[in-house]
Amino acid sequence: MKLLGVDYGRRRIGLSISDESGIAVRPLHLIDRNKDPSPHETIARLVNSEMAEGIVFGLPLDIDDRETEMSREVKAFSETVREKLPPKFLLDFTDESFSSVHAHEQMLGFKKKKARSKKGAADLYAACSILRSYFEEHGELTR
Repeated sequence: MKLLGVDYGRRRIGLSISDESGIAVRPLHLIDRNKDPSPHETIARLVNSEMAEGIVFGLPLDIDDRETEMSREVKAFSETVREKLPPKFLLDFTDESFSSVHAHEQMLGFKKKKARSKKGAADLYAACSILRSYFEEHGELTR
């Protein structure tokens, strides 16, 4: 199943996409909320152009797996995205704990220092981490 991963932020939203088999995940797009007044429409457009079958939002939970102010904000944002999609479109959530840590670890492997410090790169790789976590949790990711 081809899914779009979302690392929601108040400044930037990182997006990733999987292949149809759920084997590979790659960064897709970075939404700068200061430059894009309709990020929910951008996400809906990318869902259509990428032929994604669902969206997975990273959900920031506290240490006891309880909702936070930010997780409630993510859910509210997801509802604005849902309004732009077909009625029974898959929209799900996964705990995004440590997605930023995983993103920074992955970026340490980049050869060029400039690539490691590029604004938004961490958001893109966090979106990849969110999608990988979701597939691992649901038994669909093999690598």
